[in-house]
Amino acid sequence: MATISLKVRTKLFGAEGMETLSSMAMLGLARNLGGRRKEAEALEVEVRETRKKKPGADHPNTLTSMANLAGNGDSQGETRSGPSRNDDQHGQPSIDVHELMSECVRLSRHILGASHPHYMSFSKTLAGWEAAGEGWLLDLRWLIMFILFSFIF
Repeated sequence: MATISLKVRTKLFGAEGMETLSSMAMLGLARNLGGRRKEAEALEVEVRETRKKKPGADHPNTLTSMANLAGNGDSQGETRSGPSRNDDQHGQPSIDVHELMSECVRLSRHILGASHPHYMSFSKTLAGWEAAGEGWLLDLRWLIMFILFSFIF
């Protein structure tokens, strides 16, 4: 269903249309929930990079894309922390999920404000990761669904 929606919206709104990117994010969520995490990550990276260009790096949807990408990396058990950005075993740039979520929290506080529900959700997630230390084995599927659905509906 998400694949069909993405194809239809790409034809109607173009590859970089807001509606198309929402469908792509939803397909990423479906892939993540289905255990196809590498495919989900690729879609989430594409959504984030496109949203950084249009509507812009400081748009709430772009912040959500950052949180989704960090959440997907965490749900894969890829607890990359620290400044290293070496390639992983597949030649893909590694993602420092902690750094990405920290940046998301910082930007969302600045852009949305400390009382905004998304800022509070992002910061709560980051605080949970930090409290858990290196064993970030939190299930973030509920967070990803909350964030996606809040921007879609």
